[in-house]
Amino acid sequence: MSVQKKQTAQHLFEKAPVEQRQTRPRVRNENLMQLTHPLEISLPGVVSEPSVQDDAQLVKASQHGDQHAFAILGQRHQRRVFTMVLRMLQDYEEASEITQEAFLAAWQGLPSFRGEARFATWLYRIAYHCALKQLERRKRERSLQAAMEAEQILEEVNEEKQAEDM
Repeated sequence: MSVQKKQTAQHLFEKAPVEQRQTRPRVRNENLMQLTHPLEISLPGVVSEPSVQDDAQLVKASQHGDQHAFAILGQRHQRRVFTMVLRMLQDYEEASEITQEAFLAAWQGLPSFRGEARFATWLYRIAYHCALKQLERRKRERSLQAAMEAEQILEEVNEEKQAEDM
């Protein structure tokens, strides 16, 4: 917005009666996703620090066993991966566990990474599949729980019927 338009808009706003002014709460980007505690991807004995190396170089180093390079990749991508998983699962603790699981799967699958896609795309796909598996586990657990509850109700009905017959 040009300075003149901004001043005009501000001038109009100041002259409007208070009840006619439209105000909306300020939302700051840093408030949109605040983690209650930092999410850390941990590899034993590795201390990571940000680097200017690009992902492709870090992936190559990681494929040759460089845990430090993988820790940098993890640090770079952990927030976005966690956010995606959290949106899918809607549970902070589960999202933390599944994010860790996704990074472990990525570390283990790194030798098979061919570089046909960006590392981030490959990593997000792994995290997506880990989250889907968790959702399927939840669904199975709910189905099993519902079946157990139905069986218990059936047993209670049978017991009541037997008591009436006596």
